[in-house]
Amino acid sequence: MKGTASTLVKILKGGLEALFAPAEDPRQAFDCSLDRQRRLHAKVKQALQDIGAAKSHLETKADEIEEQISQLKEQACLSLDEDREDLARLALRRAEIAAAKLQTMQQQLRIIDQDERQLSLIER
Repeated sequence: MKGTASTLVKILKGGLEALFAPAEDPRQAFDCSLDRQRRLHAKVKQALQDIGAAKSHLETKADEIEEQISQLKEQACLSLDEDREDLARLALRRAEIAAAKLQTMQQQLRIIDQDERQLSLIER
């Protein structure tokens, strides 16, 4: 019985201490929330910068591939003029491969544009 009473006293004492403990300062909670929001905003800005850099890099690569396709087609025509059908076919195959690569890059650019728009909406 004595053990039960002491346990009950401990429980009541703990409950009373919790009841009379000072309340949390709401300004602190607001400051924490504001800091968290600022950190998230900074992360969104950084993500937008990263997306911009990736987009610029892909656009540059896409331009290079377009130029390469043009050169390969020109090479194929020159090879045909020199009666080198084998070289013309090879150049056209390489141009097809480059065109497929270009198509993939253009698809990636569309995805990056969508991501950029979504992050821009979040940033506001």
